[in-house]
Amino acid sequence: MILEAMEWCATPASWHVRRQGFLAAQIAIRHRRRRCEGFWRSHLEASRRFIDDCVAVEAGGRREHAVVLGSGHLNDISARFLDRAFRRITLVDVVHPIEVRLRCMVSRGRWRCVSTDLSDPEQQVVELVHNASWVFSTCLLSQLPLNHVEALAFNILDRHLELLRSARRSVLVTDTSKRFSAEEKWVGLLGGIKLPEPRKSWIWQLAPPGEHGNPGRGCEERLVEASVLGV
Repeated sequence: MILEAMEWCATPASWHVRRQGFLAAQIAIRHRRRRCEGFWRSHLEASRRFIDDCVAVEAGGRREHAVVLGSGHLNDISARFLDRAFRRITLVDVVHPIEVRLRCMVSRGRWRCVSTDLSDPEQQVVELVHNASWVFSTCLLSQLPLNHVEALAFNILDRHLELLRSARRSVLVTDTSKRFSAEEKWVGLLGGIKLPEPRKSWIWQLAPPGEHGNPGRGCEERLVEASVLGV
């Protein structure tokens, strides 16, 4: 808790971002990943491999510009891969961790951070998506409707999918449902919205018992689907 509090104080963020809990949530993800490293490993490897393979199919050398929506700590997409594959990289999220900001500062302009709430993307983000070589949305979609009423949440999901469809090429990796044991039925996270046909799917062991606040239940699992649009 002390480390999380220190990071909360040190990370550049507006008062609105702090008050809405966006910064605290992002810091919590970093520490949950460390605690659950063994549970997360296969999911992170699957996500990174899927993205790498999608881009590798395209002929040619380095691509011009990648936009990562909901970039966070770059857990689901490899920073090394982005640096190798693209001339310019733009990271878009409501708040950016300190280590990501430092990467941008020392990149001589190749890496850039854009801070915005992606549940209501600004015109700047829309134009970035339209003009990018590739756009990546990784484990973001299910998070966008949080803190919004149900009717608005559906519109937020639909708007994000339309944004991805407007790109030349985009990759969507998202958790779609959850359960607490293999005997349980999957419970949807996206309100039944129609997603692109997945090319790959896998199970993410998100949290062991106790980590998710339900010690009487099993490991919280998420069903993850990965798809490509515009290729």
